[in-house]
Amino acid sequence: MNEKFGAKDPRACSQCNVAVYAQNFCTSYSCRGAEKKGSPEKGRRRIRMQKLNIELSVEIPGEYVLITKVEYEELKSNELRGVYWNMKELEKRTGRQSTWLKENVLYPERFRKVLDIEYGGFVAYPKSQGQPWTFSALRMEKFLDENFSQIFHK
Repeated sequence: MNEKFGAKDPRACSQCNVAVYAQNFCTSYSCRGAEKKGSPEKGRRRIRMQKLNIELSVEIPGEYVLITKVEYEELKSNELRGVYWNMKELEKRTGRQSTWLKENVLYPERFRKVLDIEYGGFVAYPKSQGQPWTFSALRMEKFLDENFSQIFHK
């Protein structure tokens, strides 16, 4: 069943007044064949769409704040500034178990030289079994994002 629009509606076929949606072609049977033979859109008439510029006012409730994307990213990064993770938090953030993290991120020499605080990094490796791991949250998150392909591509 075809939906009818007013003749002045920019989304209606000017010949048969049938609604024209995202495809921008009239597909009604009354218009098929209206184009010349050999036309790339044989049987379909191209509908010229009109552009409408409007000014819109939106009231933002008092409990919400509108900020730029740059400010949002800054706030997000400040959220981790001065925060330290333990191994459980790193597991939670990455969705990987500690054994996988140790084998693929923390112990391989190419990463350990960057991560270990002994080499100027930001991960406190335990000195003996039973001691906790400590990670600078902001720097670890950045490291994981920047080295994603190296971590997963051995």
